[in-house]
Amino acid sequence: MNPNPPSNPGGYPGQDPSDPHEQTQLRPTWQSGENAQFGAPSNPQYPAQPAFAPPGGQGPQGPGAPGFPPAPGAPKKPRPGWLIPALIGGGAVLLVIVLIAGIAIVKSVGGGGDTGSPGATVKAYFAALQAGDAKKALSYGKEAPASTELLTDEVLRKQRDLAPIKDLKIVSESGGYMGTVHLTVTIGQVSYDEELSMEKVGDDWKLATAAVQLKPYFSYDSDKKNVTILGKPLPESGVVYVFPGALDLGSSNKNLVAQKSKYSSTDDKGQASVKGLSRFSVSGSLNIGFGLSDAAKTSVRQQIAARYSACAASKDGYPSGCPQSDFSGEKGTYSWTAPNVDEIDLSGDVRDGQLSISGSQVWNFTATGRDGRPITGSDSGYVSSTVTVTADAVAVSSR
Repeated sequence: MNPNPPSNPGGYPGQDPSDPHEQTQLRPTWQSGENAQFGAPSNPQYPAQPAFAPPGGQGPQGPGAPGFPPAPGAPKKPRPGWLIPALIGGGAVLLVIVLIAGIAIVKSVGGGGDTGSPGATVKAYFAALQAGDAKKALSYGKEAPASTELLTDEVLRKQRDLAPIKDLKIVSESGGYMGTVHLTVTIGQVSYDEELSMEKVGDDWKLATAAVQLKPYFSYDSDKKNVTILGKPLPESGVVYVFPGALDLGSSNKNLVAQKSKYSSTDDKGQASVKGLSRFSVSGSLNIGFGLSDAAKTSVRQQIAARYSACAASKDGYPSGCPQSDFSGEKGTYSWTAPNVDEIDLSGDVRDGQLSISGSQVWNFTATGRDGRPITGSDSGYVSSTVTVTADAVAVSSR
């Protein structure tokens, strides 16, 4: 038993009970033990000098007790094993949240890739056309065309080679449910300045259609059967769907050609117009004029030249069935010079398989006059002929 208990029960050793914050001289604490029976102190122990903890702190002896700083060089308390994985996991979750929020913001302002805005879709569409990628170009249209016969890579690349796309510029664009794009672009030698209507499908902007609808117009069914567009025959429906650009109109009849100066599209540009991509565009009409092919023209001139040669061989002033005539000389004394058949104009339209040609040509002659003296002169012979064209031949008949 301790014969000398501390005078401040409940306080810290060395504290004055009247003032717990005032330190007094440290007093030894007497321990009962083997020497206690002699009344002498046995191994006095002195507690370490306390250090006050921060207000509200909790020391090792419980709430309210002053804290004790760790001794110099003492090992730090290791972190719990779950802390590092938890921090890594929390960071990953935060990153995912940030990414999702970023994507949502991009979509809300129309920046989601090559179809995130009206202008971006138009740029991507024309880039696909120039690249010759028909499938990708079609993906930018809201409505699929009724026929894709002329919407293939092969045909598109032919269009591109005939009339490359260049100088595309987005002048302005607007969004909302329905959008618009004002653009300028050059295809081959043709320049466009158009405003296209756009539609939003989900988060993507689409052209109303990615193909231009054309309805070629013909006065006769025989002409309809002869036409080819980009090397392909006209469908039975008479309606074609093509990408904007060159049409390369031709004919399945070797004796006929589609004349560039004789056909026109709705906007008179001679192409499948960019305007046809818009929702409010009326189907393009296409008027086509056929002419004689070079081989057919050669055949026609050869046939006329043979006829002229027979007329020129006549000694009469008015040969039967010939265009020339003169009555100033004696019969049987005429010598005729036929006109040059290369001067005959064969550029007219072939309609329903026929071409009409007419005009006057000069026939020169020499003859013996009625007084016996030689005379010279000329006559403007009028020619009216019809050229009939079939798939196999051309034939000339005169009236």
